Amino acid sequence: MLKGQLIFFLAMLTFVVVGISNVAHAAQKSLPEGPGIASGYPGDEGIDAHPAVVFFEDFEVDAIGDLSARWSTVHAPRTLSLSELSPPASGGTRSLQVDARRGENTGGYVYKVLDQGYEKLHMRFYVKFADDHPYSHHFVRMGGRIDPPPYPLGGAGQRPEDHFSIGLDAVRASGNTYPSVGYPPPGVWGFYNYWPEMRSWQSVLGIADPSNPSYYGNGFYPDPAVPIPRDEWVCVEIMTKLNSGPDALDGEIALWIDGRLVAHYGPGTVQGYWVRDQFRTDPANSQSRPFEGFRFRNRDDLLINTVKLENYLEERAYVWAEEWLRDHPDTHVNLTESTVWFDHFVVATEYIGPLAPAGGGGL
Repeated sequence: MLKGQLIFFLAMLTFVVVGISNVAHAAQKSLPEGPGIASGYPGDEGIDAHPAVVFFEDFEVDAIGDLSARWSTVHAPRTLSLSELSPPASGGTRSLQVDARRGENTGGYVYKVLDQGYEKLHMRFYVKFADDHPYSHHFVRMGGRIDPPPYPLGGAGQRPEDHFSIGLDAVRASGNTYPSVGYPPPGVWGFYNYWPEMRSWQSVLGIADPSNPSYYGNGFYPDPAVPIPRDEWVCVEIMTKLNSGPDALDGEIALWIDGRLVAHYGPGTVQGYWVRDQFRTDPANSQSRPFEGFRFRNRDDLLINTVKLENYLEERAYVWAEEWLRDHPDTHVNLTESTVWFDHFVVATEYIGPLAPAGGGGL
């Protein structure tokens, strides 16, 4: 009798585990891949007329100063320039070049406060890292804030109460393994998020020291890791979907690289566990549970209303590159400056997808 009950229990446990895995897999694949709304606009020509598009920038301007007509802040103009490089499928002839030089500056950015807020947004851009790019520190952002000023506000080390920030960075190691495995510069893609229920690095359980609480962006990493190539244009798209109400735990984020879905975090989409301020995707680990989802906002009027393209390097990014070179001396890395190029930036309420080649017929 006991043996039969044990067999039944194990069978049911297997059913539940497999069921959870299947649900997570289905949720992971529930988002679109491949061509999106951009497929109907070869070279992105006219894509800003699509009803889902809320902002478009192809950097086809005569001077950097011209960007101020469309962007809320154009920061550190001396680090920004217009380049004649552009993605192969582009019909344009220019892109935004962002340079950072060690000991002189930390790079530059363009920042936009959208005309209104949204509960779900996609942000697609093309990026190219120089062939000698070192590691980076911070990269692109989308976020939300009540009545945001026309410039980004700080908040590093603080748990926000009335805003959130979804960041995508080039990180030197994926947080899904322990010990972590390093990757050559510029690293691999990883989310770096701030929101009201984020966790602290100060304890294994993510609980902050009450006498001196400290919070830095919580990390989420595609599994498997997605290395970032240098000297090659990459199509990057991120999506943020806010929780449906202040009490709901159903917010989501997702990442596509060249039209392929490589990460999707929402209720039950992946299995893993928290360690300090990092969510470790590891379905095989006994600690793993279905991801709970995000409560990005605690009020209905907090919406997604800011976007930012940035190449930001502090001294530590060059130090990280020096550490990599000590063990990998044959790697080609510039320890004095870094350069990235951005192009074909689209913000929309629907999946955008990669460029359709300019000169071709739209769908």
